Amino acid sequence: MTTRIARIVCMGKLGGYAALRGGALLEIDGHMLWPSLEAVIAEAQRLGIETAGAVIDTRSVTG
Repeated sequence: MTTRIARIVCMGKLGGYAALRGGALLEIDGHMLWPSLEAVIAEAQRLGIETAGAVIDTRSVTG
């Protein structure tokens, strides 16, 4: 059995964090966007889902 690791994404324009697993947004208890990195990681860990160490950041680098 393979374990899929969730990738955390900083959703720049939306102002929150999301998790991707298997190419799809991860929905936990009806939520797909969390206010902080710590919150999304805590929810994933609560369900036993591993998260990648790196965060994908979609914010603009030009401001």
